[in-house]
Amino acid sequence: MRKIALFMGEFGEYQIELSGAIIQEAKKADAAIQIFTNSGSYGSNLFHALGEKTVIRIPNLADYDGIILAPDTFGITGMYDELVELILKEAKCPVVCIRKGDDRFYNVLIDNYSAMRTMVEHFITVHGYRKICFMTGIMSLKDAWDRRQGYLDVMQEYGIPVTGDMIFEGDYWKNKGEEAVEHFLAEGKMPEAIICSNDYMAVSVCDALLRRGIRIPEDIAVSGFDDTEEATCSVPSISSMVVPNDDLGIVAYRILDNLWNQRPQEKDVMVEVKTAYKESCGCSFELNKELLKKRFFETEDIRKVLYRNVHMNADFENTNSFEELAECARRYITMYSYEAIYICACDDAESREETAENGIYTENMILRAVITPQKTTVLNKRFKRTDLLPREYLTSKMPLYVAALHARDDCMGYVALQTEKIAELRFFFQIWTLGFANAIDRQRMYHENRDLLEMRLQYNRDELTGIGNRREIEKILRNRHQRLRTYGEGFCVVSIDMDGLKMINDTYGHLEGDIALKAMAEILDKSKGKKGDVARTGGDEYIMCLGTNEKEEIEKTISEVRTQIAAYNERSKKPYQLSASIGYACCRKGMSVVDCMQISDERMYREKRKKRQKAEKIRDKKAGN
Repeated sequence: MRKIALFMGEFGEYQIELSGAIIQEAKKADAAIQIFTNSGSYGSNLFHALGEKTVIRIPNLADYDGIILAPDTFGITGMYDELVELILKEAKCPVVCIRKGDDRFYNVLIDNYSAMRTMVEHFITVHGYRKICFMTGIMSLKDAWDRRQGYLDVMQEYGIPVTGDMIFEGDYWKNKGEEAVEHFLAEGKMPEAIICSNDYMAVSVCDALLRRGIRIPEDIAVSGFDDTEEATCSVPSISSMVVPNDDLGIVAYRILDNLWNQRPQEKDVMVEVKTAYKESCGCSFELNKELLKKRFFETEDIRKVLYRNVHMNADFENTNSFEELAECARRYITMYSYEAIYICACDDAESREETAENGIYTENMILRAVITPQKTTVLNKRFKRTDLLPREYLTSKMPLYVAALHARDDCMGYVALQTEKIAELRFFFQIWTLGFANAIDRQRMYHENRDLLEMRLQYNRDELTGIGNRREIEKILRNRHQRLRTYGEGFCVVSIDMDGLKMINDTYGHLEGDIALKAMAEILDKSKGKKGDVARTGGDEYIMCLGTNEKEEIEKTISEVRTQIAAYNERSKKPYQLSASIGYACCRKGMSVVDCMQISDERMYREKRKKRQKAEKIRDKKAGN
């Protein structure tokens, strides 16, 4: 039986239609599909996105016959690049990328450029708009570039100048609609139209305009892209471009099928996009009543989910054991259609090991519970993480949806859901999973901290090193970011990863590894200066927050760290060398802390890779001699 891995973001309308089409094609060919999903980055919890991103490290990529990626749904900065790095290193199968365009893989694409040209020309030639602003998507994605270029080229062809203040960079989600409208209306300006790179941003822009009493389309016309149900059912309905989500999934699967059967296959396959002109641009539109009825019931579902969530978390709080929690969780999800939910936890026997294969999940996992609509079975069954589940539970041909189980960036394991009706669980499953993880985290905290006074004292301290932990640095970063937004005070995030801890643990023992971790913490604490804070965020990872964005001052601090490391190595006479890879990024106004941390991490890992490559060259040279 062929086995496919699909990586996508939360269960939005597009993701459900896309995955549904792939599942149906796989079912026809008796192929198994496992879907690895995340809920993106939300709220002020800076580490939530990091915890969600760990889902890419759950599967053993070498075990799959095909991999399908939907990168524009991930919603987490840097997640795609990190996943691609893993795929190139581990996977041995064809990979299909949907809507992004990546020369390293096969691609299912839409002609974003031509589609956006069509929309802009419609605004100009049919409605006579000339003052047309544009809200881009995430500019690290090719489709965002193509859509923006379509807008720019049409504006130029019609002799309409485009200034910098007519373009705003969006996020493909609803987070920046208010900010975009403020940008476009700055200094009393009033555009005739705002074209958005997707419907989610268009909906948020419409909301922001309507809150200001600005009529759509009488005062400002708006359009989106993707033709989602939400955009269609908005008031007014939003003009858009129709992307056939089902066709994208069908084509993605058929590419894999062609490659498996050695049939000719082009590297890039284009899927046609159609127009859907509606009320928001000034065209007439008659809403499908069945669609409106469907949206009404979805709204009712959301209300029920919110109501259920309040009661569920209160009941979770009152459980005192994992058994009680699992049964309580079953009661709240029983009303939905599913076959089974598997709770897989990291192995406590390995969780303190700094040498876990991928640094996040343990090599062996524990199946803690199997939850079905009828009953909860609590287990303690050990299995290899590379199997995803104990093999006797992988007999069903139902799709398997996998999500990380974490509190902040603290990885506890993962949840695997078997169902053929994921649309029913669209609004509840990720809330249920997050609530379950938070409840486990609270139980663990209560069990580990019997003395409440000691708990308060130690809650923000790292037990081994005595410096701050991830909770402490999260609070500091949140406060720094608030001061940045309020007073414009920039700051810097420095990512530090200790090199060679695995070698120290393996060669000299974990006690010596602990000595090295404490030495590194002491060096960082001494080097941070009066404007700095430092924390150990887990394993061999540290974060330093400096209250400055001056490059000279930051690099002086980093230089001091390296000097102190060299001095420690000189005086300690240890049989190993203490070493660290370091990267930093400055957080300035308009930048999220998560994005800043991601950039800092990427620069740190870049230095680590260079060190590894250099060591490999030296080793190869010695071997050649």
